[in-house]
Amino acid sequence: MHKGLRIVYLISIFMLTPWACFDALSLPKQDLLCETFSYHQLTPYQKSLFEGFVQSSISDGQDLDEILTPVKSIRSTIRLASALMFRNNKDDFQNAINIIEWILAHQYTDITDQYTYGTWKTSVNSEKIDLNWREFIACELIIIYKTYYDLLPQSLQQSISAAIIRAAEGSMVRDVAAEYTNISVMSAFLMHFAGDEFDKADLSASGILKAKRILELYERHHAFSEYNSPTYDGVSLIGFALWRKFGTDPLRTMGIHLEQALWTQISLNYNPQLKNMVGPHIRSYGMDMTKYVAITGIWIALVTKNAEMAPLPLIEGAKYFEMSNIATIFHLGLCIPKSLVNRFNTANTREFTENQVINPYFDGDTLKTTTSIIQKEWMMGAMWGNRRIWSQIYSGTIHWKNNDNEIEWLLVPGDGKTNVIVSENCMKIYNGQPGNLRLRGNNFSVYVYSTKAEEINFKSDTWNLGLMQLHFNIIQPYSIEEITDPEILSRECAISESYAKVMKITFEVPKNFNIRMPLLEIKPVYVN
Repeated sequence: MHKGLRIVYLISIFMLTPWACFDALSLPKQDLLCETFSYHQLTPYQKSLFEGFVQSSISDGQDLDEILTPVKSIRSTIRLASALMFRNNKDDFQNAINIIEWILAHQYTDITDQYTYGTWKTSVNSEKIDLNWREFIACELIIIYKTYYDLLPQSLQQSISAAIIRAAEGSMVRDVAAEYTNISVMSAFLMHFAGDEFDKADLSASGILKAKRILELYERHHAFSEYNSPTYDGVSLIGFALWRKFGTDPLRTMGIHLEQALWTQISLNYNPQLKNMVGPHIRSYGMDMTKYVAITGIWIALVTKNAEMAPLPLIEGAKYFEMSNIATIFHLGLCIPKSLVNRFNTANTREFTENQVINPYFDGDTLKTTTSIIQKEWMMGAMWGNRRIWSQIYSGTIHWKNNDNEIEWLLVPGDGKTNVIVSENCMKIYNGQPGNLRLRGNNFSVYVYSTKAEEINFKSDTWNLGLMQLHFNIIQPYSIEEITDPEILSRECAISESYAKVMKITFEVPKNFNIRMPLLEIKPVYVN
């Protein structure tokens, strides 16, 4: 489409769409706790998180040639540059400039290739294309550009500007749907910022249009499509914080509103006693946030201000590279309703909750129904309506704590076979393929981690797992498999943390089974 026609088209949509009449004054006012950060005012705990990432990336006196290798992640490295500027010790700023110049050299700039235009290589030697790196890297460049502009050489100011524009133009062509929450939030900001900052009306209009779609989608059921993700809720918080800090109205006002809405959703799904988020999860990389780094866990750590209460590994843990987000978060600051802060520090029983989540891009129902219950010592959650086969979807979860304060769990994977629902004291698993008399494969599985998970403990209709007893209505035969290879667990359930052993229980479904009845009922009883 001709550029001029595209501008007219976007403005026409903007004027005709009902939610274009967004009224900033209609948003509820909340008493907010907002904190800004500077390196020399960080608390010892905050500094330990920050320095842990920096030291893992570049040790004191290390030459940049040892860092900027052909296999180095370009996304993590731009965050290292941001961190060095934030710290600004001896040689930090110049090292950051050198890193940025290296990163800019690896952007795809061929305008005839609309697929890759404006994104970056994942690493110099990698042929892998990740279109999301447009948003991840360009948004970090915007933070640097806005925060340190007067300290940058003029030539680098211009190079960063050009890179941001290319990324925004590529993002506009790709046009990710609002349902792809974390990327759409960053994409809306990237386009609107580039349009405002560099006088490109089509980019600005595209950004506002996407932002209003995100707001309208949220307002339908007060839930985000990438629902309850320990990792990607944290990225969406970064995106909304970008709207808040560097956006202009109406983007900024919408960002403040949606940032607080997401914090509210996270607080309702978080158990500070277990230091984990209740399921279900649309995109997760593990079952225990104290054993792997989840980006939402970094945000919560800054709310709790306490290593003992933070949902992060006490040592590096799996997916430690995600700690690179700490520099981004420190630049953007923390802004959370004051009324929510105690939810992340005080273990209280939460009410049973049910949500409707719009996600038409996942196979199954357009509206997924989530149910969950949080008790002090245990919690469980479930999702009904998903038939997409994806290891990052956790359709049902139960968490509890053992005598050693370690998290144990049961997981119903997102294999597209089942619908799962919970009440206050029961999880029910149904055939997820309505209309089919037989379940695909005629079986389904659950995964269990417990230090008491020995085969003998699974031989009856009550599984005794230390402090947790799981009572079943088992009416079909089942087999038990020990998984000791972490690669298998990662492949089947996207679990990144390491476990010595996880039990996979596979249930066979009888040929004449009534599909209107639950395949399995599980009643947890915590016996502390």
